[in-house]
Amino acid sequence: MPQEASSVLREELAIALNELSDIRIDFSDYDVSDIERDLDRVESLARDDTDDGC
Repeated sequence: MPQEASSVLREELAIALNELSDIRIDFSDYDVSDIERDLDRVESLARDDTDDGC
């Protein structure tokens, strides 16, 4: 990767990380069962993505 491209990538990542650091998630509204259900949904989608349809 050229040095210029690497520098641009680092700058963009720094900007994104700074923006993400401002996000505060309040987990008090979540029930553990909601989180588990969401994780199951993500795992199901991941399995569907790797399924070749056969």
